[in-house]
Amino acid sequence: MKLLICGSAAAEGIPALFCGCRLCKKSFGRRKDTRSRTAYQFGEELRIDFGPDNLLHAQKYNLHFERLRHLFLTHSHADHLFSGDLYWRRPGFSMLPKNSFLDVYGNASAGNAIKHTLADKLEDAKMAFHLLSHGKKLKIKRPAAEIIPLNANHDKNQEPFIFIIGIGGKWTLVGNDTGWFPDETWEFLNGYVFNTVVLDCTMGRKKCRNNHMGVSEVVETFGKLKEMGCLSRKTRRIANHFSHNGGMLHSDLEKYFSKFGIVPAYDGMTLKI
Repeated sequence: MKLLICGSAAAEGIPALFCGCRLCKKSFGRRKDTRSRTAYQFGEELRIDFGPDNLLHAQKYNLHFERLRHLFLTHSHADHLFSGDLYWRRPGFSMLPKNSFLDVYGNASAGNAIKHTLADKLEDAKMAFHLLSHGKKLKIKRPAAEIIPLNANHDKNQEPFIFIIGIGGKWTLVGNDTGWFPDETWEFLNGYVFNTVVLDCTMGRKKCRNNHMGVSEVVETFGKLKEMGCLSRKTRRIANHFSHNGGMLHSDLEKYFSKFGIVPAYDGMTLKI
């Protein structure tokens, strides 16, 4: 199975819609510096986050969302959940295959947003919503995977998550939209050895430990994961979820991270799981 990093930007995207900053100006026309909002796709049937760039991702990467079976949401912020796109699953907008059904998982805020958008008629769109809680493991059959939500250090007004994903005996940690992990999350990670780890790097050169991280905090987090035994020599270390406010082009990120064995992600980056 392949992990596709569909998007690699924070909320505004890069170049941002209305921005004239140095980084946004330089980003135009550069493939790895043109970034849509962050989302992850595991094969055809499992996705993490559903922001405002879903149609772009479907068209750009040949994704058939009628085949999507499981959608996990980190939280309800608009760059990670654009519930209006789920409305188009309803009759009259899409002709869904008979066996198409979408299970959506997230916190209460995400559930309320989806239910409001669909006027509590999720069944019309062949959907169901499931409430997540920290450390409670879910097993799904297609694809065969285990998913564990863990508390993130992000919006205090809701319960945001990062995710452990187990597929084929290998573990992936998707950890964007979080600052330094909460204590209970660090405790849960102890004992796991990850094949791939993706960490939040929203703030670039700016130091940040709450809500998001920058490059120095990414290095620090990987350092602690290594001390805990969560990383092996073969673990792929990836930084993702970049803001133009962080002030770093892809080449700047590569230069900074190269001595730490960390790779900055980009839109369309594909990894074999």
